[in-house]
Amino acid sequence: MIEKYLKVLQKVDHDSKNARHLEIITDAMCSVFRAQKDLPASVPGLGHLHKIVPAMKRAHPEMQASLLRVLNELCEADVCIRTLASFDSVSYIKMAMAGAERSAMAAAMEMISKMYEGNQSALVAQALRCELPQYLLSQLKAPLDTIEHAAAAKAHCVKGLKAMTKDLTHGMTVSDILDATDWWKTYKEQRHDLFITQSTTAGYLTGPTAGVAGYLMAAPVTAASATAPPEEDEPQQRSRLADLLGDDDD
Repeated sequence: MIEKYLKVLQKVDHDSKNARHLEIITDAMCSVFRAQKDLPASVPGLGHLHKIVPAMKRAHPEMQASLLRVLNELCEADVCIRTLASFDSVSYIKMAMAGAERSAMAAAMEMISKMYEGNQSALVAQALRCELPQYLLSQLKAPLDTIEHAAAAKAHCVKGLKAMTKDLTHGMTVSDILDATDWWKTYKEQRHDLFITQSTTAGYLTGPTAGVAGYLMAAPVTAASATAPPEEDEPQQRSRLADLLGDDDD
């Protein structure tokens, strides 16, 4: 599936069919990784992360959004986070966050919190080199208010920044950057875990837009909305699967 995904990424600009394939295969990969918790750990050993991450630098909002969603699922595995720390990955991730469709920002912030709670000092060093803390602070101030699941996205953003400050080598530098920012004081004393729900929906987090700057609000998710997949008739599913897997010779 990842090999197919990489091929679709290369052809996504050529026609609408390939753009549709990107959407289908992204949803499929996120669902598979979420259902099979051990699969993400096998991805780094196959060399796929070294291909997926550099693809993020390409200025293509749909493709960058797809890559952020997929990488968010992969970051459930500690070995994936360690692999990201072993090469220059954070600068590419920042490029994708800056260029991707806004709908991917919730997943991107969740990925950031996973990465930096993995206690990889090399990732913090990379973040400082590409000024990721400053970028995250700028997103926290206003732009995240404009996306769906804004409260949860902000919560993950804050968790990621706080995790950076705990690094023994570079944490003090990150703390100095945060403390020099006026609006950071609004967030740093809050408990943000209350605004993040466990959901089976790939890359989507629960929480409405905050009504007051610096304060987060969240509404409960019903069991039905958290677990029920969208209904779709079987012929349409078969048609999509045939389109997805049958175009290698086109």
